[in-house]
Amino acid sequence: MRKFLAYAFVAAMVVLLAAPLATAAEVTVSGTVADVESGTPVAGAKVTLSYLTEIVMTERTGAGMSMVVPLNEPTKYTAVTGADGTFSISVAPGNYGVTVEAAGFERYCGSVDTTYDSQITVQLTKLPPYDAQLSILVKDAETGLGVAGANVNGWPDFTYGG
Repeated sequence: MRKFLAYAFVAAMVVLLAAPLATAAEVTVSGTVADVESGTPVAGAKVTLSYLTEIVMTERTGAGMSMVVPLNEPTKYTAVTGADGTFSISVAPGNYGVTVEAAGFERYCGSVDTTYDSQITVQLTKLPPYDAQLSILVKDAETGLGVAGANVNGWPDFTYGG
């Protein structure tokens, strides 16, 4: 009889403790993406919530280097902001990395713990204008004539060949 009561008690505890986990409702994370300077909503911004359920690491070696890298990819949930800059994503409760990307703006990276908060307000900073044009003519120092096929390298990450 004692064994039966012990098994019954353990079974009841498993059911009681597992019930909240099995019925964990989804949380709707919603928010607004706007220009930090003007407050204007940013339409078409890509909002991504990333949740890494379990980190599985491996060591890779090669080229005289050794590093530990994750083998698994995070679970990602994505939404695109509407004309009013709002978005909504349904996810399981947990801690998520947040990235927001929009053309002409710096990428935003942050986090949200949906156990405690489900509202996000993201202020994006505009990138500086890159509409300048550059014209380069490489000339021979002695003749003053243009050098065909010359490559010009600059900083940062600028290469022009022509």
